[in-house]
Amino acid sequence: MPPPKKQSLILASLVLAGCYVPEPASPGAIAPGERLRVVLSAQGRERVSELSAQQADEVMGRLVRLTEDSLTITTRLRGPMSASSPSGLRQALTIGLGDIQQVTVPQLHRGRTAVVVGAVLAAAIVLALDILDFGGDGSSSPPDGPPPPPSPLQYRR
Repeated sequence: MPPPKKQSLILASLVLAGCYVPEPASPGAIAPGERLRVVLSAQGRERVSELSAQQADEVMGRLVRLTEDSLTITTRLRGPMSASSPSGLRQALTIGLGDIQQVTVPQLHRGRTAVVVGAVLAAAIVLALDILDFGGDGSSSPPDGPPPPPSPLQYRR
């Protein structure tokens, strides 16, 4: 099991990932290094599968370069080749703009973020109240009678 700090970071990244939604964008409005998702056309799926030996309806990665007729992104490879490397292998793919159906970038959604933060705060408050036992039954009297004596150990020979 990962250390508590690592667990917290993993949980935070999963929670925050749910706060982002894909926002359509034009390729010219995306800065190099920015994360993006490219939804491929039928022709684009064929070309990308030839280049990367993977079937994909969409490709996610970071923009490297944009030209008049194509964009180049770096993406992680999936499958047995990348399993040997903990960080995965990265591949640069150049995709023609005619092979692209849609380009999206992740945008922070304020409504979802507010709901997630509210739920996390509510859970933390309930947990803190439970730990501090503020929600007890109100009686401070000890339980009836002393605890039963421990049973003697029996040895068999």
